[in-house]
Amino acid sequence: MPKKLFTENLSKPDIEYMSVPTKSLDAFRIRKEEHSKEIGVTDIHGRRKRFRCSTRRADPYPKTVLSTGWTAFAKERGLQGGDEATLFVMDDIKGAEDQLKLFPSQILSESVSSVNMPKMLFTKELSKTDIEYRMSVPMKSLDAFQIGEGEHSKEIGVTDIHGERKMFRCSTRRTDPYPKPVLSTGWTAFAKERGLQEGDEVTLFVMDDIKGAEDLELQIQARRKIKLFGKVIWTAPL
Repeated sequence: MPKKLFTENLSKPDIEYMSVPTKSLDAFRIRKEEHSKEIGVTDIHGRRKRFRCSTRRADPYPKTVLSTGWTAFAKERGLQGGDEATLFVMDDIKGAEDQLKLFPSQILSESVSSVNMPKMLFTKELSKTDIEYRMSVPMKSLDAFQIGEGEHSKEIGVTDIHGERKMFRCSTRRTDPYPKPVLSTGWTAFAKERGLQEGDEVTLFVMDDIKGAEDLELQIQARRKIKLFGKVIWTAPL
C-alpha cells in the first residue's frame, strides 16, 4: 500500500513550482553532491509522469521544489490556488526511479459570484444504469435544458473540465405524465471514455455567458471518491 509522504494546499506559486516540505526531502533520495533528480510519478488514473525535484545549490536551506513535469501536470489538470495535492511513497515498487504516487484533489466552490462563471445545475452520484444506459436528470433541473413545447428531446453542447466539447441528447418520455428526463446519446460514450464507475460523482453547470436556447451550453465535471487511510478524498476531475 502507498504511504503518505505529504499533502500540500496549493498556492498560486505552487502551480509553477510546488514547494516540498523539508522533512519529506529524504524520500526523493537526491545524492549529496547533486541538487536535482527526475522522479517517476503515477497519478490516480495510472498515467505515469516525470517530475524534477530540485534544491537550491548555494543556500544552507534546500528549499525543495517540484518543477519540470509538475507544472505541465498542473496545467493539464487545471489546478488552481486552494486545490490540494497529496504525494505517496509506493512501498511495493523498488528503486528510487518509481517511488511516488500523486493524488491531486480540486476544491469546488459552492458559491460562484463572478458573472460569467458557470452555475451549478445538479450533482449526482452515478448508478450502474446511469453509466451503461442513460443518466437520469432531476426533474427540478429539466427547465434548464429548454426543450421546446411539443418536443421530447434536444441536443445540448457540453464542455468538460479539459475544454473538450461533446454533444449530449436530453430526452423525456412521450406518453408519460412524468417526463423522467435522461441524458443518453453522447453521455454514455463520455462515461465509457472516462472510465466512470458506479459511485463516481458528476456535476453539471450552466454557462450563463451564452444566450439563447439553441446555444445552451453546459459544463460537466466528474470525480471519484476514494478512501485512503480512513480518510475520504476526491480525485481531480476525470
